[in-house]
Amino acid sequence: LIIPVGTEVVSSEKTQKDKYFMMMSLDKKQAYVGEKIILSIKFFDRLFVDDLHLQFPNFENAYFIKNKNHFNKSMTIIEGEEYSITEWIFDVYGTEEGPLIFQDIHAAFVAPELESKFKLGGAFDFFRSLHKSEQHIVSKPVQVDIVSLPEHKDFKDVVAVGQFANFTASINQNSVPVGQGVALTTELSGNANFEMMKAPNLKLPNDFKYYDSNMVTLNKDRNCKRSEFIVQASRSGNYCIDPQVFTYFDPIDAQYKTLKSAAIDIEITPVIQEFQSVLNLESDESIDCKAKGVKDFSVIKQGSVHNQSQVIIPFNKFQKIFLLLILLWLLMIIYRYVLQGYVFRLPLWINFIAL
Repeated sequence: LIIPVGTEVVSSEKTQKDKYFMMMSLDKKQAYVGEKIILSIKFFDRLFVDDLHLQFPNFENAYFIKNKNHFNKSMTIIEGEEYSITEWIFDVYGTEEGPLIFQDIHAAFVAPELESKFKLGGAFDFFRSLHKSEQHIVSKPVQVDIVSLPEHKDFKDVVAVGQFANFTASINQNSVPVGQGVALTTELSGNANFEMMKAPNLKLPNDFKYYDSNMVTLNKDRNCKRSEFIVQASRSGNYCIDPQVFTYFDPIDAQYKTLKSAAIDIEITPVIQEFQSVLNLESDESIDCKAKGVKDFSVIKQGSVHNQSQVIIPFNKFQKIFLLLILLWLLMIIYRYVLQGYVFRLPLWINFIAL
């Protein structure tokens, strides 16, 4: 069968093989809000293209995270043709109820143009094979239905969704003075939407308060999350920090679950202060330290008052004495160099003394 196409003749026996194509797949068709969805994007290529990368549109109702096995390459045979497979894997979390459609995800690359409308032959074919152009292709869209978490009278506004294996809480010191900060660390391990979860709220005894230290870390496998807090107590005593409670939704069992950490014992000791020792005076009169304003004075080392005796002259008197000394010094200069050296030697002064 010969089919004429324009000015060319194409034989039906020579079917055109795709040089490259793209496919997407999901691990489930329905998921809860916040439940992990695994998105696989595969690019099949028999030309070994260059600069291959993905371009994503803005998904407002989904949260994308690179899977720990994010990038894979392999080879396969399709209808007798060898293809290179490049696969990207993403963990996706739906944030809103409704259909979540994955579309308009582009694979961009630079590919050699091995086929041409004209067959020039010889050196022209060689130079044409070196020519490369940027290409963009998309896959057929895939869809998953996102459903809301089931309502429960005891559990509201739960964000954590997945399977959790362990929940612990610990402190770096078991005995601290009043007001001194102690680091409290919570640790969660499992397979869940860690990136969407906020740091847990702590349940502490009265007279305790805590601050976020902004130290929230996730390990490279994304299966363990640590949150650190600074805890302070305002009163001394022996306390027990109750077990911390963590609530999550298990999508496999379709039910809410809780994990509890162990209780923590902590001792808050009084603050040791150095008080000023009051000297015993010879008189029996007592001194009202509060009325005298002792807190406004520096503490004197014991015995220093008896070992040293200092004469203190008020500043205004010292100023007057200093001016008087300067005046006497000036008078002595005037007497010696003016009166004695000049005035007393004048004939007028000598005649006045003689009379």
